[in-house]
Amino acid sequence: MFDYATLRVIWWALLGTLFIGFAVMDGFDFGVAGLLKVLGRNNEERSVLIEGIEATWEGNQVWFVLAGGATFAAWPMLYAVSFSGMYLAIFLVLLAFILRPVGFNFRGKVHDPRWVSLWDWVLVASGVVVMLISGVAFGNLFLGLPFRFDDDLRMTWQGGLFDLLHPFALLTGLVSLSMLLAHGACWAALKADDVIAARAVKMARWLTLRVTQSAAPPSPTASPIRCSSRLRWAARGSPAICSIRCSGLHRHSLLCRPSACSCWSGGAAWPALSPAA
Repeated sequence: MFDYATLRVIWWALLGTLFIGFAVMDGFDFGVAGLLKVLGRNNEERSVLIEGIEATWEGNQVWFVLAGGATFAAWPMLYAVSFSGMYLAIFLVLLAFILRPVGFNFRGKVHDPRWVSLWDWVLVASGVVVMLISGVAFGNLFLGLPFRFDDDLRMTWQGGLFDLLHPFALLTGLVSLSMLLAHGACWAALKADDVIAARAVKMARWLTLRVTQSAAPPSPTASPIRCSSRLRWAARGSPAICSIRCSGLHRHSLLCRPSACSCWSGGAAWPALSPAA
């Protein structure tokens, strides 16, 4: 039998593998959909792009479903906090997941340019929304989420959807969007004809340059700010939730240690984004 510490590492590794698998396996589907209007200049070219992902997009979304199920199985408190606190953001993601199959299936039902264009824009929007909000969510996890528990472990979320859209989270969202659009452009360059592939290669190079610039290392002048921390466990087996007070700000982070936490100013968070890029 595994002990508690070993099981915790195993479940974190499993959860990380599932999210990485979702980003790698389904990232090119969202990327191609997001670039549908950019790489495809007419209906025939856009149909070629869609045919390149039509056989795989539905199966690749299983990674996301498995990651949500693993979160609920291992840490139901983490599942409850994330799905309750970020309700509107997750609602937008689920709405995009619902509209994607509708767009794929309904696009060719009526041979009307306006009908086809409508569902093309639905596919573009569904891809961009998932890529952008996923990056914004991870950006907020880097800085901490504004929630707390009372003595009965009842969660109170302080803020709303727009409170999550602070500059750092928007920047990580743009990094995520650029990375997965570049991923989709590379896939289109492999699957499409020479004309579309040439556009896709140029787009992939440009997006890769943008990601590299956004995830540049911090300047030497960036310095850490030491903060006092108070560790508080939400539930046995869930990640530690510590309350960090820094410069009058009160935040809660899902990822912290029982020892004193550090809040980094300036560009000191960029090394965390560089491996992802």
